[in-house]
Amino acid sequence: METTIAQAGRRIRLTPVCTRPAIIGCLTAVLAATFVVWLWEGLFGASLGLAQIFGGALAALLVLPVATAALRDPALLAEPIHVFLVGCVYFLVLDMATLRDVEEFPPLSILLGETAFVVFLVPALALWLLVKARRSPLTPILRWGAGTISANTLFWMAFAVFSLEVFKRFALVGWSVSQFWYLLLQSRAGGVEGDAMHFGVNGDWRVILQPIGVVFPATLFLADRAWKKGVRPLKKTVLLLISIAQLGILVLDGARSLVVMSLVLPFLARALERDPSIRRWLWGIVAGSFLLAPLFDTMVQVRASGWSNMDRVDKVAWNAAEAHRDDNFHWVVNIVDVLRSRGPLLQQDHQGPLGFIDGLAEEGGSFAISLIPRIFWPEKPMAIDNGDDLRSWNVTTSIVGDLLRMGGISFLLVGGLLFGLGVRILEPIYWTRMRGEGELLGYALLMYLLLHEVRGIMAYHVWGFVFLILMGGFRAQRWMAEHFGSKRRSRQLSVG
Repeated sequence: METTIAQAGRRIRLTPVCTRPAIIGCLTAVLAATFVVWLWEGLFGASLGLAQIFGGALAALLVLPVATAALRDPALLAEPIHVFLVGCVYFLVLDMATLRDVEEFPPLSILLGETAFVVFLVPALALWLLVKARRSPLTPILRWGAGTISANTLFWMAFAVFSLEVFKRFALVGWSVSQFWYLLLQSRAGGVEGDAMHFGVNGDWRVILQPIGVVFPATLFLADRAWKKGVRPLKKTVLLLISIAQLGILVLDGARSLVVMSLVLPFLARALERDPSIRRWLWGIVAGSFLLAPLFDTMVQVRASGWSNMDRVDKVAWNAAEAHRDDNFHWVVNIVDVLRSRGPLLQQDHQGPLGFIDGLAEEGGSFAISLIPRIFWPEKPMAIDNGDDLRSWNVTTSIVGDLLRMGGISFLLVGGLLFGLGVRILEPIYWTRMRGEGELLGYALLMYLLLHEVRGIMAYHVWGFVFLILMGGFRAQRWMAEHFGSKRRSRQLSVG
């Protein structure tokens, strides 16, 4: 497959870079490392040192193909397989290498938790290698977003998205400026009674305002597209101000994932275009991580007390490896430890060889329930009721923890195969010419969804619908432009 695009007066030929050797090497080395570790465990027993060496080896083996691709061409970081590996490293493997927050568990449980990740990773990479997809079924949907949008239109889209979010927040606090700022600085975890700004509304008519927040993270993307297309200096100033305000609101909300989403969407779009500035963007993100790490560290620590109690913040880290983040690996090890206490992992309730059937049923049920708005089902099960001895209700356990908890080891294998197939299906899109802002935003949103599915498969169904609604909106906009444009031309011809 080969694609040629025009960019800044030059034509760029896109030929898929053969990443297969790097992935084959990674897969082989992971299997070899797993064999050696368990051979050592059989001879000398499990230890924290062995678990940390295993985690460090997995981190190095997954980082190597990503780093190689980034050095060769930073745009390759937007390729689905590399997005998947980055998600695995950040959400799971970093904690395996550092043994963060797992010292309380027996070394054998930690080793089994790391091996559970391997049980998921190996079938995912193997299927990605074995299956060849020349065309993605999602390509026709992405084509709905084809067509260019003028810089002026993009400016007003960015302005409208930001303004609607501010309007929604003021509406939720009764149009009170003082209440708006008061709640913005309050705890996101403890909360204030009636805090609709942070916790939404249940069954209230104001629930119709909630979808506005879904498109709010796209403000920076739209601003970047308008800036890149060359809006006037005054409008650039406005775009800069609303972008800073957008990121500030998300930071005060403590919404780390939405901050990451806002920053990643423009990077992915420029990577897809093979923008000459992409290498500067990459180094900027690397340098900026040393500022984002303490910022995210602070955001996590103030959730329980609010920004008005900044004096309670403990020491913050200045690098992503040490900063506070999701305790996904902690909960994976907790799941393994609890299941071990019940007996052999393959002989418990739904955790048998066909456990993946129960897992698929549970995941399908959760997906179906998530489709029904609470305004139509006031008794809809609350997320707070989902906790048990395997995990707290308000935490993510990563895709590995979710699969293991819902369907046992067999679901880890089947889930890995399905995930690898999904990554492979997304691959042809990356090498397809993107012809409009809608396609770029759609693909970037898919990569964000892929990244966060690694974080946890239970909490991100909504973004699949956001993708479909977004593409449908672009398609409707194109249809109206073509329909009314043709009518206008017809009238002009009849008058002439």
